[in-house]
Amino acid sequence: MKQDDAFNSFKDQKHDFAKKEQTRVLNPSRTNIGIISKVLLDKINYNLLSKTKLNQWKSTNDTLRWFKSLKNKRKLTFLKFDVQAMYPSITQELLKNALEFAKQYTDISDDDVEIIMHSRKTFLFSNGTPCIKKGQDNDLFDVAMGCSDGAELCEIVGTFLLSKLSDKVDKEMIGVYRDDGLAALEGTKVEINRVRNKIEKVFKDYSLKLDDIEVGKKTNYLDVILNLEDSSHQPYRKPNSYPKYIHVDSNHPKSIIEQVPKMVNDRLSMLSSGKKEFDESRDIYQQALNDAGHKFKLEYKTPSNVTNDTRKHRRKRNITWYLSLIHI
Repeated sequence: MKQDDAFNSFKDQKHDFAKKEQTRVLNPSRTNIGIISKVLLDKINYNLLSKTKLNQWKSTNDTLRWFKSLKNKRKLTFLKFDVQAMYPSITQELLKNALEFAKQYTDISDDDVEIIMHSRKTFLFSNGTPCIKKGQDNDLFDVAMGCSDGAELCEIVGTFLLSKLSDKVDKEMIGVYRDDGLAALEGTKVEINRVRNKIEKVFKDYSLKLDDIEVGKKTNYLDVILNLEDSSHQPYRKPNSYPKYIHVDSNHPKSIIEQVPKMVNDRLSMLSSGKKEFDESRDIYQQALNDAGHKFKLEYKTPSNVTNDTRKHRRKRNITWYLSLIHI
């Protein structure tokens, strides 16, 4: 058991933080077998997505590819939703259902399931005594913030939920990035609201509550603003969030420092659909680079990594895990 100090993090980025203070427990004590679980789940997710073709996005690039592939954008309306407290809301039953679903598309042994479930055991200690959640008796099942395989668990659960939504929404018109979902729907306000209710019910059936549901022609998703009216997209940052970069006089390797402004420029270009959108977002990043001593002018350039599929093909590796037993 890995002995770590847990701590609380205030979710002060929420718009209603002043009225409703929320915290999350990060990094409780947990088993190191979670590292093995992460490798297993990563392989399962890769095989699952390659066969189901569901939109379980891994990055903003994936979202932009989806957005660019949408036809007749002017006729569509975004429906964006966020799963409230996704990690701690994943129940043992939901995870088992997700694994059973995944078994239809990829090989998952009983040992794999046992490792994944064992990695869910987490502890909070008070004066040397483990604390138990109310109503859980001796059940230590938890998907903890900071656990080694948390992101992979969200992905397999997200794919399972997308499969349940596929008879409510065309699977090509909806996707998720962990706990954030986005759909592009065609229809009247009444029809879209009807679909919204269906989506909420699917999540509710698995004890998940949707939060911050937004409907409109324009939305911010991850770190990009998407606009269906003119098919444009541009960088997005949260309010009161200001970029800071490595200073040119820091002791980082020179090669790293020189690459910072180039990476910023490439990223902003990738998130922008054109020079107009790039210029509208550039100033704050240019100022941050200037403050860090970089003599570099940000300029838009056509990003090939968005229009072309540059996702790396993962080479499958056979991994053997050894358990060392020491008798004293």
